[in-house]
Amino acid sequence: MADGLTVNYSTTPQPYLDNRKIVNPARRLLSSDSSVNVGNWMRPSTASCALLAKRAVSEKFMVKNLVKCFKRTKKYFDPAADPEHYGFDGGIHTIGGRKYPLRDIVQTSMETLGHKYNPNATNGDPVSLKDFVQDLKATSDSTAVRQYSARVYIPVGIDVLCDTPAARILFNDFKRATSV
Repeated sequence: MADGLTVNYSTTPQPYLDNRKIVNPARRLLSSDSSVNVGNWMRPSTASCALLAKRAVSEKFMVKNLVKCFKRTKKYFDPAADPEHYGFDGGIHTIGGRKYPLRDIVQTSMETLGHKYNPNATNGDPVSLKDFVQDLKATSDSTAVRQYSARVYIPVGIDVLCDTPAARILFNDFKRATSV
């Protein structure tokens, strides 16, 4: 896509794939790159959150504290899932449990190469093989329109200015951005 919104993170030529490059696009969009990654929302790792908390000088960025926020946003598809990690009352509905034709073959191959399957990749260690859970559910039976977070959580008091460079972000004493 040469639309100015796509970033090409394709790999270098892979010797075991006849020197082909693996396409890995990402999008520059307001609500992340769900238009490319089919709505797979991964939670950050414990290590990433610890680094962010250290740099922000705030414990609220630790995984144990962020999980509360993650849970509030989701209505997880499996009602038997662990309530310590999953939310069931949020506005963003998930879809999961799909079995794709090559799933077992790919999983066996990856495990043979030393990659481990993690049935609970939301526990702070997302780097693994995991089941595919989408955050894009059809909004009704009669339409192909999918749910997006902006349709579920309407931002109030926020002005969005696209293609507008920012020179500075001003913060108050509580390290909260007050203006751009």
